[in-house]
This record gives sequence, C-alpha cells and structure tokens, in this order.
Amino acid sequence: MDNKFLHKSILLLIVILMFACNKENTNIVASVNQYPIYKSELRYWMLLQRAEVYNYYYKEFGIVDSDDFWEQKVEGVSPLEMLKRLALEKAVRCKIQQILALEKGLVDQIDFDEIISKMAVENIRRKEKVENNEVVYGQIEFTERTFFAHEFDKMILKLKPELLKSELKPSEKDLESLIKNKDFSLEDNYGFYQMQYVEENYEQYIDSLVAMAEIEMNTKNWNAVDADFNHNN
Repeated sequence: MDNKFLHKSILLLIVILMFACNKENTNIVASVNQYPIYKSELRYWMLLQRAEVYNYYYKEFGIVDSDDFWEQKVEGVSPLEMLKRLALEKAVRCKIQQILALEKGLVDQIDFDEIISKMAVENIRRKEKVENNEVVYGQIEFTERTFFAHEFDKMILKLKPELLKSELKPSEKDLESLIKNKDFSLEDNYGFYQMQYVEENYEQYIDSLVAMAEIEMNTKNWNAVDADFNHNN
C-alpha cells in the first residue's frame, strides 16, 4: 500500500457519499444495489484488513500501536477511516458477487447475519459426526471468520460455471488463444479451457459490476462504527 492508495481510498469515499441517504435501521451502514451491508458485516472486513492498515501507517509514517492509534490523523485521514474504507470496498465487492449468485438462484440468502446464524448448527453437526467417527471435510469447528469464508467460497464454486452460460461465455477464438501446448488440444479439453477463460476473466467482470453498482451510505451509522473490535454494533 502506498500514498496513491490513500488518495484513491479518499476519492472512493467521496464518490460513495454522493449517494448518501438516511435510513431508519441503526445496523445498516450502506447498501449495494439496495441490498444492505450491516455493521457486523463491515466489522468482519475491518478485522481482516486491520493488520494491513497497521503496517501501512508504520511503514509510511513510523506510527506504532497506541491507545489513540486509530483516531490520530495523518494527511487528514485517521487509520480508522482508512480501515473502514478498505473494509467497505471488500464488503461491496463481496455483496456484488452475492447478489449475482442470488439472482441466478444459486443461494437463497445473502444477509450476513443470517449466514452467520447458521454457524452454530453447522458446528454442532460437525461435532456429532466426529463423535460418531464419521468423516468431516474441512474444519471441525468454524469461527465467524472461517464460516463466512467457507460459505462464500462454496458460492463462488457454483457461480463461476454458471457464468459460462452467458456473461463469461467464451468464443472459439477466445478459447484458442488460451492454447499454449499443441498436444493439449481444444477439442479434447474443451471444458478445461472454458473454465480457464472464466478464471482469467472473472475478477475483471466483477470489477465492471462494482463500477456500475449503486452504493448508498447511512452516514450516521457509518460514523458510529468505532475501533472497538470486540462488538458488532
């Protein structure tokens, strides 16, 4: 991360705040194409980005952790503001992919709190399987961080093949351009090259959806999110 990133982050917030609106729900900090992002959701991404912000302020400005670390401003921006903006970018990108999967009928729920509420039941199910000497794939017990990542990854595995039908459907020319080894022919490995095309173009496609997204902020709730990482409200 460099100073260019800091300025980019500031610009992003300014653009997003152009869509600012007031909402009654005290837990909603923003919405993406009218789908809410909750405080708990923002905090999830804040926790994942926290080390990056620490490292940035230490490397760029020599600032170390302290009681007022998150509130002190450098070049007009506090570490907390940068952290929230980074987290919002991640949350928006995640929500765009969730919306896409929901519209395609691949999932029936993209509400963060609803997804997390299923974790306890899943942990009990896995514990019982272990006690019964049954095979358990993956973790035996999820945390909030690992459970959401697990559910999101499962969703993406369903989403990418679905995009082959229309949004990321490659032409024959597209597929032929992927061939690096003549012994690995298109005819005999058609499905492989199709998925390779999706993998190589997926992030750029999501970028385009993010760029077109309608993002609204609840500025009151946004400003109320502090650096207390021990709660979600």
